[in-house]
Amino acid sequence: MPTSNFFSKYLSTAIRFYRLNDYLEAESMLDKALFINKTDFTATFFKIRIAVMQAQYQKAIELINFCKTFKIASELKELLIPWENLCLNKTNQINKDINKPNCNNKLN
Repeated sequence: MPTSNFFSKYLSTAIRFYRLNDYLEAESMLDKALFINKTDFTATFFKIRIAVMQAQYQKAIELINFCKTFKIASELKELLIPWENLCLNKTNQINKDINKPNCNNKLN
């Protein structure tokens, strides 16, 4: 079976698992697909979506930045913008929450 057939099989299986909210299996299939074609936008984009669904925003940002290095149409790069904004907002909020004084630690 040609490599492209394996790639297509892994990618379509990953998307099915993603739609079933089985992110572990979806990511496993995406890793296999990306082993064949490490710069595939669709496979990487689904990895971004999985990272976001698992609240792994820093990982998603790293994947978004990796996607930006691909030679792809500007329309595809535009798909990254809302995901990047979401992740940046979430990581900023997490950082604010970490740095916020804990009101529950009152001195008696």
